[in-house]
Amino acid sequence: MKKLLDLLTAAAVSTVMMFAAACNPEKLPDDRFPDDEDSTVVVTPKDTTAFPDGPMTWEDNEENSDGDNASFRIFASEDITLTACGDGAIEKEGEAWTLTGGNEVEVGVMVPGDKFFVDMLVEGYAELLEEYSYDADAKCYTGQIRLRSDVTLTPEYMDVPEPQVGDYYYADGTWSTELNSSKQCIGIVFATGRNEHDSQQYAELTDVRGYVVAVRNSDPEKPRNVFGWTDKVDVSDLDGDLEIFAGYTRTHNMEQQPEYSYDNFWACWSATHHIHPAPAMSSGWYLPAFGEFNVLFSVYHNVIREKILSVEGGEDMDGENNLGTYWAMSVVSGTDDFSLVDFRASMSYETFADRCRTNSYMYMNYTRPVLTF
Repeated sequence: MKKLLDLLTAAAVSTVMMFAAACNPEKLPDDRFPDDEDSTVVVTPKDTTAFPDGPMTWEDNEENSDGDNASFRIFASEDITLTACGDGAIEKEGEAWTLTGGNEVEVGVMVPGDKFFVDMLVEGYAELLEEYSYDADAKCYTGQIRLRSDVTLTPEYMDVPEPQVGDYYYADGTWSTELNSSKQCIGIVFATGRNEHDSQQYAELTDVRGYVVAVRNSDPEKPRNVFGWTDKVDVSDLDGDLEIFAGYTRTHNMEQQPEYSYDNFWACWSATHHIHPAPAMSSGWYLPAFGEFNVLFSVYHNVIREKILSVEGGEDMDGENNLGTYWAMSVVSGTDDFSLVDFRASMSYETFADRCRTNSYMYMNYTRPVLTF
């Protein structure tokens, strides 16, 4: 019985000691120091993250972090540009970039002409601060990341698909059959390949993949009922002009006129200064000629109209809020001028030529630019 009592007493004392130690983590008995009964291990909480090269300890707060002395290596391909954010500094050393004095960097991606940018693959630890988006001024995709370790950046591309009539065309110069709500849709593809009646030289393009009509009118708050270089345009003998793709050339010719301005040439000016800037890898917006409008009208009511209306802010070219007449570039005595095309399906014209009007037409008329890509 005495032995049993001694065992119970010893167990109770051990339990009390363990409980006391648990309640006081700052003073834990440590048998690593057998010669010193008072030796202790001080336990300090840390935010510790395991990295491939071993543990790395960091604290993301202004008092304890040491960002000024931190440095990170970034391995990236030649189509990537890097810019340090804030007080950081970055320079390239051999095959890697070295970021010091901070851990945030802006990443730019120069996409090859035969590829679409999909995503940025990151090997290592980093946070995405800004989603990658197309920068029209820099003519590249940009995003921002915060580094937590050395990283390798690899852009993910996809082969450029062949465009189809009715495809959605985006501000970054890409297109897709299904609407991508994460991108800004600025137009709809209404023709593919170079049209047989298009002999224009597009300064920005080496090849023609197709033609796009804008989803919105130009300057919709200010339609005009009379606008042109001369009082009237005779379209009775323009049959040879009805198939020619000439909008790009004639728009640029008009821009060379000494009197060219918003007030004097509103239709042409508003077409080239559309609310949605054209991508750098396109011709830029221009006022269509009869040829472009002829092809557009042939597919508008059975394909293009539905696609335009599916885009937020898209404006119907045959809608209730306007009379469906649009300015076009035409030819008068060898010079370029404006006339009109009627897009109303309710008007039973026999031919496309019957839809062409003069600039003395009495109603309010709009501009709807197109571009070539």
